[in-house]
Amino acid sequence: MADRKQFNYYDVLGVPKSATADDIKNAYRIRAKELHPDKNHAADATARFQQLQEAYSVLGSPERRQLFDQGNFEAAVDPATKATEAVFDPVPCDGCGCISAQPRFVQYDRVISAIIISYKIRPAGVFCPKCASKRLFLNTFITASVGWIGFRGFFWSLEAFFNNLTGGKKSPGLNAFLLARQAAYFMQQGNSNLANALAVESLDYFKAASFRYSDYSLGKSGAEVSQIILSRSTGGQIKLKSRWSGWSHPARFALAGFAVPAIFWMVVFKSSADSKEARQSYSGGSNPTNSYSAPASPQYYDVPGNDGHTYRVTAYEYQRLKSIDGQLEARQPDLKARMDDLKSRRALMESQRASLDSNNSYAVATFNQTVDAWNRDKNQLDADFAAFNQEIDANNAELRRVGQLIR
Repeated sequence: MADRKQFNYYDVLGVPKSATADDIKNAYRIRAKELHPDKNHAADATARFQQLQEAYSVLGSPERRQLFDQGNFEAAVDPATKATEAVFDPVPCDGCGCISAQPRFVQYDRVISAIIISYKIRPAGVFCPKCASKRLFLNTFITASVGWIGFRGFFWSLEAFFNNLTGGKKSPGLNAFLLARQAAYFMQQGNSNLANALAVESLDYFKAASFRYSDYSLGKSGAEVSQIILSRSTGGQIKLKSRWSGWSHPARFALAGFAVPAIFWMVVFKSSADSKEARQSYSGGSNPTNSYSAPASPQYYDVPGNDGHTYRVTAYEYQRLKSIDGQLEARQPDLKARMDDLKSRRALMESQRASLDSNNSYAVATFNQTVDAWNRDKNQLDADFAAFNQEIDANNAELRRVGQLIR
């Protein structure tokens, strides 16, 4: 009690002693937004916010304000004093603005890295379970996408994943106060059953609060309000199905935010590894064990070359060269068929030439067109044969390059 006498509640609210009830309430709302711990991160913000709550609880009650003005401070702040209590506004969700029966003050982790530079951000606020789920997904998604690309960012990301996948950090003191505030609102609305349930949750949070933290005193004031609500309530007590405990709704969204980028990066890394193996195979590198299994015996093959020599190659190179040979052999029937077709057409043109009437200009023009078409096909076939022979020479050169001359 003695500590509370050290400051004047009118000064805390920033109003004169002649202020009306509406002036006091409006001043409290403005100051509460400025000093709320989830918005103001100054070292003394929590203590000043608690003083603001105490000031409004006294000056917002006509009977307690009268006692305070008379100098009877102890009676003004005594919870047992019968008085019309100050009407506290509920705490809305920072996301959608709804008045939730299950709000929580939650802090998330977000990490952004660019190889040598990493940033760690810890956004926080009061959210309903639905809005908390959206923010958990977003923060975890960003961290899993770009947070770990850096030395410090990698370790920060591990910490962020742990915090986010457990539903974020929930300050015991702030949540004890927050739930007591909501309980008081629902009590004033006549919903004593819901008020009792929130008061019990407030006390549960306060049990986990430690006096070493700055929000302990705020949580203590919330616990005191919760105890008053439970002692004065005539309603029953209901058990709320919490969406924040266990495998909670927000935690599942955080897992989804982690899984989507994780799958993406796994696909990217696998594609990169497959491309590297393909390049090794193309350049005659070591045989990838996942794309080819060399026969146990024999380990080497003796292959005759077109230069009259024989070359010894590994089983892998043998299979590779044999595959190329098979492709070349598969093209030979087509080339031979085209050549036979050209021979048949030539024989037909020779017979037509013998019976051609040189005075029939139309017949001569038609014959010349046939000859031109034959020449084009012949030139194309010659070019295809030249390319085919070059591939045969290249395959033989590859045999000499990778093989060991043995005879």
